[in-house]
Amino acid sequence: MLSTYDAGRVLREGVETVIVGKPNVGKSTLMNMLSGAERSIVTNVAGTTRDVIEDTVTVGDITLRLADTAGIHSTSDTVESIGVERAKDRIDTAELVLAVFDSTSPLDSNDIALLETVKDKNTIVVVNKSDLESKIDTTSFDGMRTVTVSAKNNTGYESLSRQIAEISGAANLNPDTAVLIGERQRACAERALDAVNEAIDALTGGQTMDAVGVCVDDALAALFELTGKRVTNEVTDEIFRKFCVGK
Repeated sequence: MLSTYDAGRVLREGVETVIVGKPNVGKSTLMNMLSGAERSIVTNVAGTTRDVIEDTVTVGDITLRLADTAGIHSTSDTVESIGVERAKDRIDTAELVLAVFDSTSPLDSNDIALLETVKDKNTIVVVNKSDLESKIDTTSFDGMRTVTVSAKNNTGYESLSRQIAEISGAANLNPDTAVLIGERQRACAERALDAVNEAIDALTGGQTMDAVGVCVDDALAALFELTGKRVTNEVTDEIFRKFCVGK
């Protein structure tokens, strides 16, 4: 159950996500595809987005707190430079990075620099413009999560959705099992696990059944706090009886 906490938190709070890439690779078009609306301005002019544009979107079962950023590249334009620095700052704080690359062009120095920046982050490489002839060497993305999309034609969405679910841990959740979604719940589960381990140590260490019983009581109290129920003497006695028989 404790292993479900991080994925449960993702379902509850969403994932801080940033879309990055050099100008004109289709970041804003991807933003619009994921949001299902014309959230970002899309033109053929490089550098249209000069500030961070934010939205909260749902991709599959996952909520993304999504930010579309200015194209990351070398520039002497003062306003663009501010946007580039803000984009880089977002990479540092993001929980998930969608790094977008244009499949119609070979990787250049700006692309390589971006790959180096995001390689140690939770990154999904998004190779965009799959509707056009590809000229990109995808071997540069070996070892990284990679999806191919055409954001303009809204293709590749399902593949991207699966990758997001996998990288967030939500893909492994069983909808029929309990999931911890709050810090209080995790604390209760951790106390219960610690108490169970102490009971096992007490039992294998030859301590009295009273000592073992105290640990079992602590574990039960933590689990009942987790569920919002109250521990009764009858429940404690029944669990302790079965515990002793099982030894």
